[in-house]
Amino acid sequence: MYNRILIPTDGSGCSEVAAQLGLELASRLKAEVTALYALEPLTNVVMTPASVRYYVDLERDLELAGRQALAKIKEWAQAAGVTCHIQEGKGRAAEVILELAPNHDLIVMGTHGYSGLDRFLLGSVATRVLHKSPKPVLVVREGNKAGAVQQILLPTDGSQPSLKALHHGLELAKVLGASVTLLYALEGMYHYLGPEATLYPVDDGLEASFKAIGQEALDQAMAAAKEAGVQAQAKLTAGKAVDRIVEEAKTHHLVVMGTHGRTGLDRLLLGSVTEGVIRRSETPVLVVPKGVAD
Repeated sequence: MYNRILIPTDGSGCSEVAAQLGLELASRLKAEVTALYALEPLTNVVMTPASVRYYVDLERDLELAGRQALAKIKEWAQAAGVTCHIQEGKGRAAEVILELAPNHDLIVMGTHGYSGLDRFLLGSVATRVLHKSPKPVLVVREGNKAGAVQQILLPTDGSQPSLKALHHGLELAKVLGASVTLLYALEGMYHYLGPEATLYPVDDGLEASFKAIGQEALDQAMAAAKEAGVQAQAKLTAGKAVDRIVEEAKTHHLVVMGTHGRTGLDRLLLGSVTEGVIRRSETPVLVVPKGVAD
């Protein structure tokens, strides 16, 4: 399924957890990995005759730190019996990662979980990679834990992107021998009154319709799991999708989700359920882009 896994690192704690999870998957899937460090341009350094020496020293220190981070991943890979290739690059980290992405089947990377206006408008390396990667991206936040993936959460809303993620998640579960939980959140059963207000339920007729739609999506997902030979359970729940997924994820080792690939200002400011889950989940999230091959 995954033969080549790309593991970018910046030497941070969340990058190390991401590397450990990537190596765990590589070991179980008999895949090889590429550990990548990208030396970003020092755009915040004001160049003057007096500062040139400090610029050179800083760049050298960053190169050394990157090589130490790569050496650590290489050592972990050898202990796990995983073939590990080392790659150093120069340039914007996201662009370096995306340039190598087509030659790999999966990207496993950490994110520092920035929040507030800076997070929404400027984004992070992980955010830019998620937006543009043609391959699945496994995102590990600070505070997430690496370990054997035995239980996978597969949220679905019946859409084409979620169905693609569903089948991808089922294939991964089968290879890993993991069980899955299929989750449908009945978010449409409630009227939204704004971020400061609570949700209130719709009338009984609409409620029955929403439940029927959700149950149909879960029945289809259960049929797919049965066909794939994967042990599965289905859950139909009510409330905001992000809240329900984040809560359910606490008892799982991995969440697999699709993305609708919105663009423009709406995509940048409003985000999506997938982005909301990534920002809040205590569990690593595997994002399957809509264009990934089945």
